[in-house]
Amino acid sequence: MTHFDGRLGPDGRPKLAGVDAWRAHAEAYEASDGREGSTRNGFPVVVITTIGARSGEPRKTPVIRLRFGDTYAIVASLGGSDTNPAWYWNIRATPIVGLQDGPVRRNYRARELSGSERGAWWPQLIELFPRYAEYQQDTERTIPVFLLEPVETRLVPEGMDPSAALLAIEEIKQLKARYFRFVDKKRWADLETLFAPECTFEFESKLPGVGTTNYRSAAEFVAAVSRRQADTIAMHHGHTPEITLIDADRATGIWVLEDIVQRPSGGIPSFRGWGHYHERYVRVGGAWKIGATRIERHRELAIADLPDAP
Repeated sequence: MTHFDGRLGPDGRPKLAGVDAWRAHAEAYEASDGREGSTRNGFPVVVITTIGARSGEPRKTPVIRLRFGDTYAIVASLGGSDTNPAWYWNIRATPIVGLQDGPVRRNYRARELSGSERGAWWPQLIELFPRYAEYQQDTERTIPVFLLEPVETRLVPEGMDPSAALLAIEEIKQLKARYFRFVDKKRWADLETLFAPECTFEFESKLPGVGTTNYRSAAEFVAAVSRRQADTIAMHHGHTPEITLIDADRATGIWVLEDIVQRPSGGIPSFRGWGHYHERYVRVGGAWKIGATRIERHRELAIADLPDAP
């Protein structure tokens, strides 16, 4: 085994401590497609991505690999602590979990087990990781267990009518289509109406002088974009969306991004870009709104600037 960027020591464990250690382990695993940090305490691990219950930001955590066919189980043991790990509360708030097993990444819908169903699963989990039995003896809380099922096998959330689910997905697609149109047509007042009041924004760019930019309100985002694109010609495309309903009022989405932005010469370079939108949606007053948006860019290609005015 090699050790990615020096974040893992000779024993395969992170050199840092506490939350930083878990973050370093997850980063090494993710960046190396699971070749780094593939075990913890001698047991195989996977990395889960949850959405912070308070921050709304993605949080990555290595957990013991408990695979049963296409399904995984994750156990909120925290080493037998009397409190649940932070990721437990993240999943309770947003039960859609990204999971990386080696090079394979996939989204799952999490369901907390209880009663006899948890009782039936518990011996199987102990068989794979015997320390769970010790952890349960060390705490008075019943250690939570989640079952992760592939999103595509459960498109409709439990208890939601299928026709209502399909309508919600179509409404979210229409919402995003208006986003692209309003940005390209510079309809800034209309654009601001598409976001929830608490919406957060993160935009990553590799262009010189741009980098990663964060906004904490729709008004701040629209004001910045309207200034930056006042003299541009732009065309934004979103393709093949993966819309995942959490329940009747919440959803997540991933869109393939392609955009072309031409600017006058002398400023930020004009470019053609490719990447993904990662978003959360919420229903506010009966209408779907964008609750968080993050652009992850994979490539930007410089193109010709707008011609100078005659």
